Amino acid sequence: QKERAVKDLGIKVLLVHWADALYEKASFGPSQAVITSSNNEADIQEEMRKWLSSGGFVLSVLESKGLEFQDVVIAFDLDRKAWDPSPDHVQSLRMLRELYVAITRAQR
Repeated sequence: QKERAVKDLGIKVLLVHWADALYEKASFGPSQAVITSSNNEADIQEEMRKWLSSGGFVLSVLESKGLEFQDVVIAFDLDRKAWDPSPDHVQSLRMLRELYVAITRAQR
């Protein structure tokens, strides 16, 4: 089930489960990117490159810092324990910072 939202700045956001997204091939241009965050960064980036039929960039959050793209697909592994927001999981703050960096790479 797709969820839609609009960011405060008018940027459109579409949330979809990765398994559902794989059914449609994507075609990206030079102003579009996939930004990833996962425990298995190399594996997920390779999977993204296979999913893209041509063009675009596949970058980790760190690699994308300081760059901007017209459109961004954010592929985060939400099952990671680092997303646990309980007080004893300081790493969840790092994940939120990564998500912020990824979201703000999109110009529109």
